[in-house]
Amino acid sequence: MTLSEKNGKNRNISLSVIVPMYNAESWIRRCIESILDQTFHELEIIVINDGSIDNSLNIVKDCCRMDDRVQCISTENQGSAAAKNVGLKHISGNIVTFVDADDFIEAEMYETMITTMNDTDADIVECACRKINRYGRILNNIELVDEEIEGNEKCILHFIRQKNAQNYMCNKIYRSKLFEGTCFPPLYFSEDYYMNVILHSRISKKIVISQTFYNYMLHPGQSTDKGNMNIKKIDGIKAGNMVADFFSYNKKLKNYAGLYACNYALDMADIMVGLDNRMVKKIIKKMKPELFRALSHISFDMLQNKNEKRVIYQCLLMLIANSNFYAFRWLLK
Repeated sequence: MTLSEKNGKNRNISLSVIVPMYNAESWIRRCIESILDQTFHELEIIVINDGSIDNSLNIVKDCCRMDDRVQCISTENQGSAAAKNVGLKHISGNIVTFVDADDFIEAEMYETMITTMNDTDADIVECACRKINRYGRILNNIELVDEEIEGNEKCILHFIRQKNAQNYMCNKIYRSKLFEGTCFPPLYFSEDYYMNVILHSRISKKIVISQTFYNYMLHPGQSTDKGNMNIKKIDGIKAGNMVADFFSYNKKLKNYAGLYACNYALDMADIMVGLDNRMVKKIIKKMKPELFRALSHISFDMLQNKNEKRVIYQCLLMLIANSNFYAFRWLLK
């Protein structure tokens, strides 16, 4: 029995949309309305209130009164991964997707993607997205090209190589049965990367469409601001190592996962330049064992280009320099 059959509250529901929410009072109404305004109507919206302390919950309750396709489940604050796991326990549709509470989607998104899924018998359909600021200004178009990937190994490689694919859950729709027996890991960063790897390892066909349907909002400082550095970002390196462990039987896939972890470490290092010395040392101390693990997954004979080799050499230099903060800082300039 599938997840959707267990929870079959409404047989007219084809799509379950899970929305993890934490303190999103400025954005959650726009998010929910963009889902309700879809040209595809046979859906449910499951908002997981992850311990919000602002007015988010009252706004969602108002949306629930306005449209019975919206439901809200409140939990203690445990993070996005735990909230998504709660949502998965309550889905009714045989297709599932996710939307972040501060994002919004275009009206034709689900009709187009579900039609594509049904017409091609695909397990996952992915669309392009754009990054916007809080005022709606487009910061970056993440373009994808139309592509059909068939065969289990090709589907795994397509995602893990990060070619014409994004880490997000929100720009994809999935057959609900893919989530049977798995859950998001207890990570604060890159939980989507890990889950997407697991799900792609279970499929035989994926479709990528070039239409841009998902609007992903970046807040000031979200990616690069020094003040936004959080030691929990090390979870991104952990996620790469977890995937490498999952593919311990496959040298090629393990190598790609190790590269993901190493690239994530370098991204963290870029943000750390300019931070307080004590903070940097604290982060490096926590990062070091995970970076060692990531490098242990790398097979140098499988590095395909100069850029991949550069990533590994830079990570090795980070480990050499970690005991000397000034050398570390110089390497990153």
